[in-house]
Amino acid sequence: MFILTGLLLTGLVFRGHPMRGVSVGTYLKRWHSPEHLKTQEERRLFLEACFEEDPGDGSLIQACIRDICLSWGEVLPDGPIEISTATRIIKILGMELRVISPA
Repeated sequence: MFILTGLLLTGLVFRGHPMRGVSVGTYLKRWHSPEHLKTQEERRLFLEACFEEDPGDGSLIQACIRDICLSWGEVLPDGPIEISTATRIIKILGMELRVISPA
């Protein structure tokens, strides 16, 4: 399975190039992250990846925290996520948020 811009792409047969050799049974379906976050470890890895890939405005981190909350069955209100909420979620996951000066 391959994730491509929010869609789950399955059934691909690769022959040198990802767009060649698409099998007849290939289909796309929406990727809904909370459905796939079953364990604390998956949630931690998801959050780490979002911190690494965030474009610098915090949008991906906020979306990630929302998805983690949805995976627990909790819904956060729309709008920016408060730092206190983010740090609480991070602590629940057994992680900590640190600010480190560049070397």
